[in-house]
Amino acid sequence: MLKASFPDVEILDGQGALVFDGPLQGLRFPEKLIIRKSMEFFRDPEPCFIHRSAVVSRLAAEIDLLLREQPELSVEALEESCPAYLGEYAGARRLRVKRAE
Repeated sequence: MLKASFPDVEILDGQGALVFDGPLQGLRFPEKLIIRKSMEFFRDPEPCFIHRSAVVSRLAAEIDLLLREQPELSVEALEESCPAYLGEYAGARRLRVKRAE
């Protein structure tokens, strides 16, 4: 079985300052979102490590699909608002695939 390969991404605030720089699968998602998605996917209100990992992987895959269509997104383009997906990153306004240096 092949493991999904996700791009490196950057999160920028409203002034264009870097808030996160790293692999897409390394994003920290808010606990409320993980619980809600765990309920949606598995009917599990207290996700174990396996369910938690599956939720995070699925969230990363959803974002990856969006970034393939458009390499830079405003947070409003995500399924939910900024606090839902990127609430762990204060001031997050844009998410983009990291440009090769």
